[in-house]
Amino acid sequence: TTYSNQDKNFISIPQHFMASTVQEVIDHTYGELEHNLANECFFNTRAILAPKNSVVKKINQDMLKKLPGDEFIFKPIDTVAEEHTIQAPTEFLNKLDASGVPPHELQLKIGAPIMLIRNLDLKDGHCNGVRYEVKNVTPFHIYAKKLGVPASNPQSYVHIPRIPIMDKSSGLPFQWKRLQFPV
Repeated sequence: TTYSNQDKNFISIPQHFMASTVQEVIDHTYGELEHNLANECFFNTRAILAPKNSVVKKINQDMLKKLPGDEFIFKPIDTVAEEHTIQAPTEFLNKLDASGVPPHELQLKIGAPIMLIRNLDLKDGHCNGVRYEVKNVTPFHIYAKKLGVPASNPQSYVHIPRIPIMDKSSGLPFQWKRLQFPV
């Protein structure tokens, strides 16, 4: 239902679609996770969208705890862009959390769903917004399978390297870049 109030439009959301905690959203979306880890379609048909990186980080941390296996932590190399002569402490750059830039500390597990945030190979469909399942990790790449595409399809697999990602929207007087996996 849509209604107006003082020149503003609002949409009424039914009560059964509302949740008061992040954990309620996770439980509703992925409630049967333990019983569906081998079901490839399970992650393909579920996603949680969040308006802020801080909420995404919380959801990702909570979801990783539910997945079996070892956790892998990847830290980036953060630097000021070469055309800027300003010096910024690495600790300061590590704390920056900008839209479109991977987190400083990327936590992954084998079997975890991930989403690309950069175009890697448009011809084979490995582009921004495509979701994958992590199959293997090394310090230099993530080997992943595209969700919803048969394993027999050669375009379903991708090696995701660490790439330099420039921040252009943080409002700082300089640009900085993060060398990290674009997920």
